[in-house]
Amino acid sequence: MLFPELSFVEDRIVALFAAGKGRSEIATTVHLDERTVEWHLLRAIEKLASVSRLHHELSIRQLEDR
Repeated sequence: MLFPELSFVEDRIVALFAAGKGRSEIATTVHLDERTVEWHLLRAIEKLASVSRLHHELSIRQLEDR
């Protein structure tokens, strides 16, 4: 997959985490174990980092083309 998208669960967990919720509170909200929440959060971070790197590379290429 060229542009990895977040799953529904990853998206929800990232949104709750960004809103300042802790892992235990997120786990209770989404009805998952804390370790499962941690796993989903790490997967989402990996996916978002790859998109961020791509965005960075595209920005550099655009500047070089000017």
